[in-house]
Amino acid sequence: MTAPTLSGEPRPGIEVPDARGRTHLDRAGRDLDRNPRVVVRDVRLLTSNWYVTRVTTFDFQHADGRWSRQERETYDRGDGACVLLFNTAARTVLLTEQFRYPAYVNEHPDGMLLEVPAGLLDDEDPEVAIRRESQEETGYVVGEVHHLFDLYTSPGSVTERLHFFAAPYEHGSVHHGTRAGVHAEGEDIRVVELDVDHALGEIGHGIVDAKTVLLLQWAALEGPFSSASWSPAESPARRWPGARPRPRLTVPPVRRPVRPADVSPERSPNHPTPGGSMPHVEEALLAERMAQAQREAARARAVRAVRLRRRADVAARRTEVLAVQAERAEAAADR
Repeated sequence: MTAPTLSGEPRPGIEVPDARGRTHLDRAGRDLDRNPRVVVRDVRLLTSNWYVTRVTTFDFQHADGRWSRQERETYDRGDGACVLLFNTAARTVLLTEQFRYPAYVNEHPDGMLLEVPAGLLDDEDPEVAIRRESQEETGYVVGEVHHLFDLYTSPGSVTERLHFFAAPYEHGSVHHGTRAGVHAEGEDIRVVELDVDHALGEIGHGIVDAKTVLLLQWAALEGPFSSASWSPAESPARRWPGARPRPRLTVPPVRRPVRPADVSPERSPNHPTPGGSMPHVEEALLAERMAQAQREAARARAVRAVRLRRRADVAARRTEVLAVQAERAEAAADR
């Protein structure tokens, strides 16, 4: 059991409600029996501010049959949901930009992260919660919503399970740069509309939020921006209305037919002409390859341009912060 306070007073979050009205927080996990190799022995409540931290002691049976006593600290912030808002015709996604102190304190340049709309469930159904969060963070009222999968965000210490969704949005209904967020909760959010190819190119650079990376890669590999997802062999639930797949190289292979002996090679459509010109199949293949190379080069240039703009914005914000700090230092020195 959780040890009482030295003064013997009732403990918030255990005997009496904490700031959020919760009690008996030290009971979580004590009745777990789904895994016979795990026996929970004790749960101690460490903090119960906005979120909850606990230390749980349990016995664990190893593969060789021996048992060991272990202790783990967990961080319980509840479960959450996130959604990728996309437009297949315009090939765009709708993201948010807001300040994240945990990232800022861990070496992010300014703490301003690009993310998909997301939030905690607060005891709501995941779909209900993500509709609310999407409207609060972007101003867009979501119509149809598609549930994709559920993932544990950081299972080594965080209990959160995140529900992933995707939903189409109407291009032009929300303008790039619009301010949003619940001001009473201190939110100051900027809506960011990006070309999906630009967003994919920013992964690991301008986009470093894990849930956003997961949804962007899902969209490119098997979602609304994947050519493969529109194959008739796929489940109808995987095909999105109004989709415009990316062009693919679809040139039929060159087949040399078996010709009768009386047909000369010069008359075969797959044989070079006497003048040395290429036949029509090889020409189509070469043309398609050249066109694809041009498309890839254009995309690479666009991605580089976005990265440069993003880095310039970060540098400018950093300069502004340094200037403000310098002014405050001068003002303090004058006093």
